[in-house]
Amino acid sequence: MSFYRDQLEDYLSGQHIKADRVLDVGGAAKPVKDRVASWDVKEYMIADNGLENSIIGKDFVFIDLNDHRDFPKEQKFDLVFCLEVMEYIWQPNVAIYNLSQLVKENGRLIITFPFIYPVHRPIEADFLRYTPGGATKILAECGFKTEAIHSRIDRSGKLLEFYKADGMHVAGNAYVTGVIIEARKV
Repeated sequence: MSFYRDQLEDYLSGQHIKADRVLDVGGAAKPVKDRVASWDVKEYMIADNGLENSIIGKDFVFIDLNDHRDFPKEQKFDLVFCLEVMEYIWQPNVAIYNLSQLVKENGRLIITFPFIYPVHRPIEADFLRYTPGGATKILAECGFKTEAIHSRIDRSGKLLEFYKADGMHVAGNAYVTGVIIEARKV
């Protein structure tokens, strides 16, 4: 596993989840409930695009965050995870708006945004990368207040070496390769 993935697993392994309703967007391949320190949840659902057929069942719903939707009030969740999904989104404002429709007022969203990550499969569906500032701006525009940002960093130092070798002028933290953001719906 990569340093990038290790950092997400380290973060999740320290999370103690207690909520009535939790939605795991993009969780078909690796459900979040199996990756956290403790789990006290009454209702858990996974929403995904259907490419991971192995878990489709009563607690699974199909979703495409790129399609603008208004979700009924009964589909609101206390906590929504959206992990390792945003690089597959081509309409980020629509996607974050859709997530805001799924989170209850004062509910939480835990979401990851890649910044520097190679193109990966399916190549034709790998679209965007986000700066930490861009990610928090989109969240704010769609009704979320960022409460914490956990930077995923290049531990090797090779990224800064690349920037220097290419003559790039680095502003901010040159080691950030992505972020895990904890946000609250306001």
